[in-house]
Amino acid sequence: MIRGTMPKGVYLRKKPAHNIKTCLHGVTPSRICKKCSREKWVRWEQENPEKVREKKVRWRQENHEKALESSRKSRKAHPETVLRYLQANIDRIRDGLRRWKQANREKVRAHYHARRALKIGNGGRFTDKEWKLVKEFYEYTCLRCDRKEPEIKLTIDHVLPLALGGRNSIDNIQPLCEFCNNSKHNKHIDYREGRIAPCP
Repeated sequence: MIRGTMPKGVYLRKKPAHNIKTCLHGVTPSRICKKCSREKWVRWEQENPEKVREKKVRWRQENHEKALESSRKSRKAHPETVLRYLQANIDRIRDGLRRWKQANREKVRAHYHARRALKIGNGGRFTDKEWKLVKEFYEYTCLRCDRKEPEIKLTIDHVLPLALGGRNSIDNIQPLCEFCNNSKHNKHIDYREGRIAPCP
């Protein structure tokens, strides 16, 4: 018989691995045990709550649309859980909502205008990004009194008011300070003087 060959039908049997240790679920080190990995991750989460919170916040910021969609699906699939959470945390939710409104007055005002335009039936909608571009185009200046931010706080004003049939679209928006906006009231006055901000 030639050296290095084996007769047909004869196979080498591996020696039993008596010294190889397995995990609690019977998986050898050469393979990944999903249960052990999960238990290890749960222990790490319990020992590092701050890092877990920071990681979740960072992921939500980087994946805003995915986070919103996931939240919508979860609320729709588990309405009872959502109701129990709201009932148990109603005071904390109200405080958080109040703080958010105080820190995001422009978004609140834009939402109010969009809802009002929808109820009236005028139509139109614009984003916070478009409003920022309009302010940048007019160099953060009130078009009525010529004062600039941060001396004043610019607010959204409809050139043709919603009450007179104006649309809630960015081409019908001009930046005015709160005093000038209130002084204009429901009048059709265009302070842009032909300098209309380009729509994105």
